This record gives sequence, C-alpha cells and structure tokens, in this order.
Amino acid sequence: MKIIIADSYEEMSALAANKILEKMEIAKDPLICLASGDTPTGLYKRLIRIQRKGNEAIRNWNFVGLDEWVGMNREDPGSCGYYLEHEVLNPLEIPEEKICLFDGRAGDLSMECKRVNSFIDVHGGIDVAILGLGSNGHLGLNEPGSDEGQWVHVTELAESTRKVGQKYFSTSTELSKGITLGLASIMKAKTVLLLVNGGHKAEILKQVVEGEPDNRVPGSLLQKHKNCYLFTEKTATSLLKPQIAQ
Repeated sequence: MKIIIADSYEEMSALAANKILEKMEIAKDPLICLASGDTPTGLYKRLIRIQRKGNEAIRNWNFVGLDEWVGMNREDPGSCGYYLEHEVLNPLEIPEEKICLFDGRAGDLSMECKRVNSFIDVHGGIDVAILGLGSNGHLGLNEPGSDEGQWVHVTELAESTRKVGQKYFSTSTELSKGITLGLASIMKAKTVLLLVNGGHKAEILKQVVEGEPDNRVPGSLLQKHKNCYLFTEKTATSLLKPQIAQ
C-alpha cells in the first residue's frame, strides 16, 4: 500500500484525480469502478473540470458502480446509483452503453450479480477501483467478517452502516441489505485507490494501515493488494505512527 498524505481534502482529491488519469491513459478499453458517498465527491468534480477543459478521453472510459442498497436503483434519491448518475456520469456525458450500475430493485438479485460480473469480464477487468472506507472498516458493502473469496454478492448490512446510510435520505429509510462488488472483485482490480478523509476516520484508518490484514477490518486487506494507493489528509492520519504519517 502506497500512502499519499495531503495537506487538505482539496489536495487529496487533486492528487487522486491525477493518479486515475495516469492509470486510465495506458489501459485498453478502460473500466473504472465508482464509489458513491461524500469522500470521492471532490475527486469527481475535478475529473469533470478536467474533461470540460478538453480531455475527451474520459468519455471513452467504461464505468461500473461499486454497490447499491437492495430495493433501490438509480431512480431513487439517496441511492448509490442516483448519486453516481447525477454527480458523475451525467456531468461527464457518458453514453449509457458504457455504464453498469446496480439495480437493487431487480426481481432476481442473483442474476443482477451475474450481469455486473459479466460487464466487468467483458471489459477485461477493472483497471481502477475508487473506494471509500466505512467507519467499521468496510469496503463497498463488504462488512467486517466478509468472505475474501466473494465476487459480486448480496450482503446483510451492519447496524453502523444502516445508521450512517440515513444521511443520504431526507426521511428515515429502511436499509437492511446491499448488493456489492465482493472483496475478490476489489482485490482483482489492477489498481485500487482508497480515499479517506476526516478526523472521524482516524481510528479505523490506523487499524487499516497498522493492523494485520484481517477480514474483520476489510480495509486492512488492501495491504495485500499489489497496486493500492491510499490518498488521505492530515486530520485522518493523526493517530498513525510518526514514521508513517510523514
């Protein structure tokens, strides 16, 4: 795991955007995995600005969503797909055939898992996966204790995830299950970018970086990824050992 510590959230987002452009430029039929949520928003805004300044190559990328709440899809405000469509894909003017977002409303979720797996396989795997870090260490909706060998699958949400997830909705919303790329899917990505910011993530980031790789803290498994970049900023690294937080 290569650790890049920025002075601010804005700098962290800029550095991560530059790394994505570097990696996607050399990829064939490039496929990028998008996380929703607050943390990657600055990164996405930067990519949108870069494209509008003339980088047309971004429109040739393919996009797959990281996860979704079961019972929702891109039509539901507060869903992962709604966020990605409105905050990333529509502003980038990405053609529909280059997009694969989860349909958590699908009648057969097993077939939905296969559909997303197939999209990834058709494009030769994920070139860059953008991830955030849950307060309990989850990646996507792979909660603590998730099987490292799972690909796309349906998962039971941890209580902390259900509570934190409420911030994306204007009214109280029942969240019980998710559909997500599995830990095996994430570990197979050619490059992984883990974005972490804010002092409230300092304790879990310490576990991810300094603890032994363990599926009880899914984020710590990224220590074993051969090409993982952690982009973070100083408030999130306040509890790391001095030799790491430099």
